[in-house]
Amino acid sequence: MDHVAKNRLNPAGRRLSRIRALAISALAVLAFVSLGGPPADAEVKRVGWVVQQVGAATSERAGHRVILAIGASVYRADVIRTAEDGRVKVEFADGTIVAVGGGGELVVAEYAVDGDDRLGAILSLLRGIIRATVAAALPSAEFEVETRAAVASVRSTDFMVEAEDGHSAVVVLDGRVAVAAGAGAVVLGPGEGTDVDQGASPTQPKSWGRKRVDSFIARTRLP
Repeated sequence: MDHVAKNRLNPAGRRLSRIRALAISALAVLAFVSLGGPPADAEVKRVGWVVQQVGAATSERAGHRVILAIGASVYRADVIRTAEDGRVKVEFADGTIVAVGGGGELVVAEYAVDGDDRLGAILSLLRGIIRATVAAALPSAEFEVETRAAVASVRSTDFMVEAEDGHSAVVVLDGRVAVAAGAGAVVLGPGEGTDVDQGASPTQPKSWGRKRVDSFIARTRLP
């Protein structure tokens, strides 16, 4: 097993607990529908914006549910939700692109940038599927996608994560991704994927068939 992946197990577990707490807190705050505006905390900076959208999507922030549209801002701690027939693509300040498929729920738990440079990012995928094309960043600036079952960590790559009840799947389209869960970790290369049941270690990397990869891509594709 890759020694970097091994060293990430305990920190990943601690971060996952923190992100779950944040997600639960965000989901507990349901309020009225608003057409936009920044969060009440003026110190919270915009970290991204919507560049493509199909169907309905919302973002919950600071006790308000915001209707998303092309050009809408995305902030740290936003909870992005898409309708079953909706999809949304977000470009972050560092150039990273994240597409959220239908029926998705994604928490922008952390996204720290300095100008165009990413200092670190953590996204929590509560359900659904995303595709992340991650821009190159400083050597210490990692990009993580966490689900209830696993943590996927990268620096610059193109990969996809699916989260369902008690199960997650990760596949790499380009680059390398470390996936940690349970008592184990694996490193995926291009074309390789892993499946993770909650509480279990990731399955060993294997080449996914074209059919499964294409089905993942189709679920996040926007015109």
